[in-house]
Amino acid sequence: MVQEYSTRLPSQPLTQSIFLISVVEPRFASLPSIMKAKKKPIENFSPSDLSIDFKPAFETMKVAEPPARKGGTKASAPQLTVIILVYT
Repeated sequence: MVQEYSTRLPSQPLTQSIFLISVVEPRFASLPSIMKAKKKPIENFSPSDLSIDFKPAFETMKVAEPPARKGGTKASAPQLTVIILVYT
């Protein structure tokens, strides 16, 4: 089956076969493989071993708290609340 589409460039077309989706089943690790993985030593690397530079890309110039908020206004009646909201 051939389907034809038109699109503006740049675009990224993706294709996927329905047959492959229905046939592929998840693979599970076997118990012997899990046990072998538990015994395998874990290697630790430092950033210098991998030639990674941790120099920050940005410099923090200033950190400050936001200004304090002013106190709110209490309204005694709903009509007064609308007036306060509209004119402030």
